[in-house]
Amino acid sequence: MSWATINIISSTNAIVKTGISDSTGIFTLSQIPSGTYKLEIVSIGYKAKTFAISLQDTTKLHVDQGLVLLSPDTKQLKGVNITKQQTNSHSRDRQACVRSTSRSG
Repeated sequence: MSWATINIISSTNAIVKTGISDSTGIFTLSQIPSGTYKLEIVSIGYKAKTFAISLQDTTKLHVDQGLVLLSPDTKQLKGVNITKQQTNSHSRDRQACVRSTSRSG
């Protein structure tokens, strides 16, 4: 999955390391201590996929999960509200706020 978020999660559910896959779906995460973790792959519009991994010797780390297919997530936006706020009518500084709400489908 290209441009997916990759999380390494500890046994206490804390994120130890995070990164992004490249355009071909390959990613590299470094400086992860030896131990047992969950590898989580997350991408907008898809359900997250989680794998159990065990890292013994992190000096020569290569984890190949093979081809990973993510299932589409059926959550959709109900709508998007866009509001504009101008601080001074003579100022070029403007702010925009975008708020979205989601629904399960």
